[in-house]
Amino acid sequence: MSQFEGEILVLEEDINYDDFLGVAQKQGWIKYKTYLPDEKNKRFEEVWATPDKANAIHYIDDSISGTRFLWVRGPEIRQLLFEIVRRLPAYEPEELIEMASTATEHDEVVDVLFRIAVGFPNFDPQVFRVFETYLKHPTPLLREATVQAIAYRLWPESVKLIEKVVQEDTDEDVQQFAQSILNQIKH
Repeated sequence: MSQFEGEILVLEEDINYDDFLGVAQKQGWIKYKTYLPDEKNKRFEEVWATPDKANAIHYIDDSISGTRFLWVRGPEIRQLLFEIVRRLPAYEPEELIEMASTATEHDEVVDVLFRIAVGFPNFDPQVFRVFETYLKHPTPLLREATVQAIAYRLWPESVKLIEKVVQEDTDEDVQQFAQSILNQIKH
């Protein structure tokens, strides 16, 4: 599997499309294309370009993960990221991992698992350990949410985690959900 190109910025939960739009307009970015949610792709995505059309900024509001994020690509990515994070609050990767270790409430854990899944498109050993840890959680619903978060990016390294859930999880619903993920991979 090839490495994901570009950078992902997971926006803080109170940042919305209007906040992004204000930054895009002030930066002189050009709206290129809008993808509306449909049955196959359940997310809103808008692609913007820098005035020289060399860089792309994708604003994505993903209803599956409940996360809004930016996917930034192009030769001026470092400068773009600097300008964006000055204007739009986003989570640092280390902050997402820390949030996973401090979350206590069910919904808080689920939210952070999906933010991590979104924020780490390429394999990361620390995130892998977060997923491993939550697959051992005593609550079946959190284990199932962890499987779903893993499936969001489905790094090749994480397939064995899902196979282990199918073989060893004590909850039949969690096992079946993990099996359905494996079945989708094979088709």
